[in-house]
Amino acid sequence: MSAQDESTTTDTPMTPPASGTSAGRRGWRPPGVRRGRTTPVVGDAGRFAFLPSSLPFRDVQLPHALQTGPFRSYWISQLISLAGTWMQNTGSQLVVLSLTSSALLIGAINVVTAVPLLLFSLYGGVIADRLDRRRILIVTQSMMGVISLAYAFLIWQGLIEYWHI
Repeated sequence: MSAQDESTTTDTPMTPPASGTSAGRRGWRPPGVRRGRTTPVVGDAGRFAFLPSSLPFRDVQLPHALQTGPFRSYWISQLISLAGTWMQNTGSQLVVLSLTSSALLIGAINVVTAVPLLLFSLYGGVIADRLDRRRILIVTQSMMGVISLAYAFLIWQGLIEYWHI
């Protein structure tokens, strides 16, 4: 071997060290392999990706309560239901605005929506304690769906009036 060949060789051995040495106690790795956690690779540099990689989120865990399957299903269904309710409220306010262009009547819709909550919340709590909660949710959500379909039909036919809302 010449002097030039000796300078290009690496000093790192390609075989594991003996178990008695300090390198053997830390665990042997081939050259170029880093120890510990490395930076997550999101994608190839300069390459357009349609879907981002999920590697940065590999260590993210759900909160403890959402790790339980039934509660996670309940929570997701409530999230969807509340989003639908918010959309229905916003849609009804926009319909009132298009029918009357009155801010006072939009406020009246909000008041009329809140009054039953104030009047019947205590009675609703008693009913919820005595009846099957699953059945209550199914019935109330089904009723909200029927009301939404009735609104959609009236709007589609052009028959909607302020008092329908």
